[in-house]
This record gives sequence, C-alpha cells and structure tokens, in this order.
Amino acid sequence: MDQAKKLYGEAMAAMEAKDFTTAVTKFEGAYQFAPDKHAFNYNIASAAELAGDCRKAQNHYKMFLDLVPKHEARGSAEKTLAKLQKTCIHDDETTEQLTAENQEERATKRVVEEGDRAILDALAETQWSARYYAAVAAQHGGKQPFKSLAKTKARHAKRIEKLIADHDIPGKPREAEEISVPDSIDDACQRGVSQESRNATLYDKVFDLFEDKDIVRIMNRYASKAELRHMPMFRDNCPR
Repeated sequence: MDQAKKLYGEAMAAMEAKDFTTAVTKFEGAYQFAPDKHAFNYNIASAAELAGDCRKAQNHYKMFLDLVPKHEARGSAEKTLAKLQKTCIHDDETTEQLTAENQEERATKRVVEEGDRAILDALAETQWSARYYAAVAAQHGGKQPFKSLAKTKARHAKRIEKLIADHDIPGKPREAEEISVPDSIDDACQRGVSQESRNATLYDKVFDLFEDKDIVRIMNRYASKAELRHMPMFRDNCPR
C-alpha cells in the first residue's frame, strides 16, 4: 500500500505538470500494488483521455463503472464514456482504427448495447428492491412503507420484463446481490432511500438511451415515482 501511495503521488504530480503519459503509467503502477482499489481505473482513464489514448480511456472508464457501484465520479465517468464512444476513432475491443464511414455505425451499435445493458440493470435492481422491501417487512412486522413498496416494485419489475420481451432485448439481468436485512429499522429505511436513488438513476439512464415511446414513457414515470414518491416515503417513515 505504501508503494501504491507513492506512485499515486507521483501520478498526481505528473498530472499537474501536464505529463499525462507518465501519469497513466504511474496510476497503472499504483493499481497493480493495490488491485482491490478499483477507483484507480477512473484516474487511469482520465489521464489516458488527456494523453490522447481514447481506447485505454474507454476501457478503464468501463472498468470503473463495472467495478465501483457507488462513487461520486460515476456520473462524470458515464458522460465521458458516452462521449468517447461517439468520438473515439478506435475500437475498444481490438487495435483496429475505424474509418469515418464506419465510426458512426459502430458508435450507434454501442449506444444500443449500452441501452440494452441499462434496461437489464434496471430490471435487476427493481427485482432486488422488491425482494429487499418484502424481507424487511417480514422481519419488522409488516413495517410500512416496505410492505406496500414491495408489491409496487414487483409490479414494476414485471412491466420492465414485458418491455424487454416485447422489444426482443438480448441478455439476462446480472445476478443481484444477496439480501441482508438490517436489524435497525432506521438502517433499513436509509437503505431504502439509497436504493430508490439508485433506481431513479437507472430509470433515467434507460430513458436517455432509448427512443421507443413505450420504454421512454414507462421509465420516466418510474424515475419520477422513485425520486418524488418512494424516497420521501422512506424519509417520512424513518425513526427520528
């Protein structure tokens, strides 16, 4: 860890000196010495982008988003990755340099793939929410709003499943994390607030990536409910 910290400091100094290529190397070295610190992927990606290596930047932004589910830089990473997917002239899976003619086609394909992943992630989180709220209600004597929201989220999950089936979206939802019910109802409520914030973010992402009117309408409605209705329900019912 000491070596990782040393390399991180050298990388930050290189960033200040605008020596972005050196910064990439130093950040990569720090990550090798602290392989569990996946947030280093964001540093590597940022430095690589500034160094002009858009392919490496894309790869590490993706790794950051895949490996770090909660981080204040996720929004920035998502926006930058979306930009790079449209402007970067390299294929992020090969060393092939894309021509002007096929660049737009490849970018469109990736946006479609990102949308497919987004709606599958939205389904997985909605299903998890339904199971978590039901588990909390069962353990805490039917405490509201968990009991009612468990049913609401189950209905939403079924509707999202139908959207996926109706639009022939390939793939399966990722495996959700194990359900663990807090002993404290206050902790359970706080987790509910965080979960609805995450749900709203995912629904908004699907809304942004799809043009289909049915998907857009439903995701917009679910995002609004999560943010304006469900989050306040948890806040209002948490012990004070």
